[in-house]
Amino acid sequence: LLQATMADLRVKRELKSDELIPQPSSSATQFAHAVGLVKCEPRRGWLNYGITRPESVADHMHRMAMLCFALPSDITFKSGDTATIDVRRCMQMCLIHDLAEGLAGDITPQDEVSKSEKHQLEQAAMETTVASLPEHRRQDVLTLWKEYEARASAEARVVKDLDLYEMCVQAREYEQRESHLKTGDLQQFFDGVQDGFSTVTIGDWFVSLLSDRSE
Repeated sequence: LLQATMADLRVKRELKSDELIPQPSSSATQFAHAVGLVKCEPRRGWLNYGITRPESVADHMHRMAMLCFALPSDITFKSGDTATIDVRRCMQMCLIHDLAEGLAGDITPQDEVSKSEKHQLEQAAMETTVASLPEHRRQDVLTLWKEYEARASAEARVVKDLDLYEMCVQAREYEQRESHLKTGDLQQFFDGVQDGFSTVTIGDWFVSLLSDRSE
């Protein structure tokens, strides 16, 4: 069953047999192996630019979670709405929002996968990833993931902004680190999120990052 599921989740990449989730006697150990797959999955957008040692999906989620410590309790959205957010829930959502990519891979626009197919692939991957958890814990993770995917709460909207902001911070670091990059090579990562922030707070972080970048 697992091998069949994995086969269905192949998207523009070859999946080796040793990438399958091991089946130890402990369900906790099986879950540890399952979530560990994102440590080995590179963020594929960077590979197109010849980035050496690109960050993993786990790296991305970890810094997003750490950025939650910088969030205020009360968030103002660009729509004019305000909300008191649950920062711990934001952290949890950060840590699971891309968890499916351990099995489904980091699907990019270049893969020419439709939005609905991407969602179906990632939902199947999430269900496989958390299959070894106790039922209530499994539902906790899946509920968080679905909430994020649907932007169904203030926390989900904040986490999406963190997703965009962290990507831009990473792009800036690569601009400074990677000597082969020419000015403007990573500009599309900044242009693509310019109008994508829904919160005033994280939108301001982005403006500050742009200011630092222009100096």
